[in-house]
Amino acid sequence: LAKAITASSSSGSCTTSLTSTANRLLGSKPLSVRGNPAPGTGGRARSGSAMSGCAAARGVDLAAGDQVLTTPCGGVRCAAPAADRLGVGSTNHPDSTPEVLELAIGLGAQTTDLDSWQRHPTGSVWPESLAGYALPETTRSYGATLHGADGERFVDELAPRDVVAEAIIRAVDEGRGVVAANAMQGVWLDTTAIDRENGTGFTVARLAYVHNRYAKAGVDITRERVLVYPVLHYRNGGLVISEQAETTLPGILAAGEITGGVHGTNRLMGNSLLDTVVFGRTAGTRAAELAGARKGSL
Repeated sequence: LAKAITASSSSGSCTTSLTSTANRLLGSKPLSVRGNPAPGTGGRARSGSAMSGCAAARGVDLAAGDQVLTTPCGGVRCAAPAADRLGVGSTNHPDSTPEVLELAIGLGAQTTDLDSWQRHPTGSVWPESLAGYALPETTRSYGATLHGADGERFVDELAPRDVVAEAIIRAVDEGRGVVAANAMQGVWLDTTAIDRENGTGFTVARLAYVHNRYAKAGVDITRERVLVYPVLHYRNGGLVISEQAETTLPGILAAGEITGGVHGTNRLMGNSLLDTVVFGRTAGTRAAELAGARKGSL
């Protein structure tokens, strides 16, 4: 549904796909769709994209019975990830877009803590090909240290994510950051300290995936420090759900990052997978129950 929304137009197979998908979700009331082509696009998406052959949308109007929902884009493409809209980097894939959340909100779903975001403290700044890549917490737990332009450490590297992220942002805002070749600012993450603390070869053995990614970009993290800055990693807020994964919209269930309230406003590392597994299974079980009840009533 999310991908169909981004590509919907007033005619053609894309609208048909969106309409049929939404009708299956909403059930009883027929749904109509009207796409609003973005100015200057001629109503077409860029060639070679996932939306190729469909319309680039400025907004999407949905009508279910007497309900009409318009999802505007305000000059930014509808499919723009939240990070693009906020003007910050992100660890998420470009296809991670919020149309379904916005659709549910437009239909009246209750939400909580929508303004609560989690930043991963050590997102790569340079090389540019790795911009936004999050160096895992293990990098710091194995001994990598954070330094400003003056070389001084300014935070406990093993503090919670929000504490470390805020310390880095503050250091840069106060003029203690380092400017990369792409004009982005960050602080030094001294990855060379890992082998100094644990012995030669430790980084290659224990952080092979990090070492190899940087090596492909021409950087040896056992010999060079890397520049980092916090990047958007997770949205804590979202749709309110019950213990049965039911939203406040009848018949609509949700699980994972689209929901809010499960983690409060400061998710602990690793809990998003647990959330998805628990509430994904719960939502599937509840959906089967609802489908069975509906079938029995026909």
